[in-house]
Amino acid sequence: MYSATVIETYSRKLAGYALADHMRVSLVIDAIAHTRTVCVYAEKLADLFKGAL
Repeated sequence: MYSATVIETYSRKLAGYALADHMRVSLVIDAIAHTRTVCVYAEKLADLFKGAL
C-alpha cells in the first residue's frame, strides 16, 4: 500500500491524500485532485459565511 500526501506549506496541514497499491504518477495526480476538491469546497464555505462575521 502506497500513500501520496499534499501538505500546505504555510500551515503545514494535510491538504490532500491518495492511497493505492502502486507507486505510479496517477497516485500523485489523485492526491492533487483531492486537494483541489477540498480547496474549492473551503472557498465556497468562506464565501457563504463571509457576511456572517
